[in-house]
Amino acid sequence: MTLNLSDHIRSGEIVNTRKNSVHGYLTLRDFDRPIVLQLTGNCSEDLAGLHIRFEAYSLPPADSPPLTEDQANELRLAWMQIGVPGKMTANHLASGLYLEWYGQNGHTVVEVQDAVIVYVEDGDEVDEDDLPTEDELDEVDADGELENLRDELEQFEPGSPSVSFEPTDDADVEPWNRGPTDDVDEEDDPFGLFPPDLDASLGAASPPWSAEPDEATLAVWKEWDEVFDGNKDVPLSSLFDPPIQLPPESLLDDEQVARLFNTILMQLALHNVAFHMCEHFTPRSGYTLLVNEILPEHGTHPELPRIGYTMNFDSSEFCEECKAEFDSHYGKQGDDRTPDATDFDPLNDGDVPF
Repeated sequence: MTLNLSDHIRSGEIVNTRKNSVHGYLTLRDFDRPIVLQLTGNCSEDLAGLHIRFEAYSLPPADSPPLTEDQANELRLAWMQIGVPGKMTANHLASGLYLEWYGQNGHTVVEVQDAVIVYVEDGDEVDEDDLPTEDELDEVDADGELENLRDELEQFEPGSPSVSFEPTDDADVEPWNRGPTDDVDEEDDPFGLFPPDLDASLGAASPPWSAEPDEATLAVWKEWDEVFDGNKDVPLSSLFDPPIQLPPESLLDDEQVARLFNTILMQLALHNVAFHMCEHFTPRSGYTLLVNEILPEHGTHPELPRIGYTMNFDSSEFCEECKAEFDSHYGKQGDDRTPDATDFDPLNDGDVPF
């Protein structure tokens, strides 16, 4: 079954500037909370390697009301979508955007007609040419408020007080001028801010942290303990229903490997398990890692979708090239760092700088 969110999408952002990773967000009509995408794979050819932002130009059909919170809960809509991208292209009919992926909610589709699409150059700064000019500000400032503000700012001298006070020796008028030996009102609540029976009510009531949590809260805590402790974990390989055949990668051609690899990721996503792939990996090396190491040696709580937790695996933890890049970058930073006056050995009292 396909989940079609087309009529509910207002805008979004899709980033595929790094190989094997499609991420971004989708905003929904009448929802403050966006759907976040963290997909393993690539967009279609026209969007591969690009970063786009888009907005739905036309209004949705009148017979398609906005998605409600209750409907989202009934659908078990995952707000952090993991899994595999399908067809993701901007070359879909006239000025259309088509986004498809396979995640926790299965096959999901977003089709935006008359989409306004902006191609983003990563690292872009604010362009001064895009800022309003003085003439444009004057045209907008019909009441002259900006001009008045400019005059005030020009007359203001940095470091000078903006408000002055008349000095006085009257302690009743300037209470902060009293010396340490001046008399101070001994009354605990001179302004009547607290109820008269406050002490008695505090003494009679039990502190809120001493009360036992309700059964529902205890059940949630217990489930989260099980997730982190692994007490109820089942092997990842047992999540496939029906079981799938996972032959060695040496017996498969590239197309077969890619198909099986995506099938594994789709099945894992249904159980809130994500596999993120660095740019050095291919479907073949990813498949090999999953089949030989991750699936047989790791487990997961069988109720992660209901609990709302996502388990993440990342190929960079197993990638020698990623490790070499990390060591080269951060190792070089460490080698280039020269000690300064604040460097000291906390075990040597003579080096403590105070």
